[in-house]
Amino acid sequence: MARVTQRVEGFKKGQSSSNPDRIAKKPGMRDRATINRLNMYKSGGRKIRDRKGKVVKEAQYQVRN
Repeated sequence: MARVTQRVEGFKKGQSSSNPDRIAKKPGMRDRATINRLNMYKSGGRKIRDRKGKVVKEAQYQVRN
């Protein structure tokens, strides 16, 4: 007989400390604003371009929601 597996809809959110969409399980964990600000400092706050000059990823503070 064939094994039947269930599919999970959507995607699993990571638990990395640098992920602003993670679920904070303990008090005192960094909130979304702090994580976004630290990621901006880490990336230098610059947008990323490909070889042709097209913007691949906007700067952290320019992301449109």
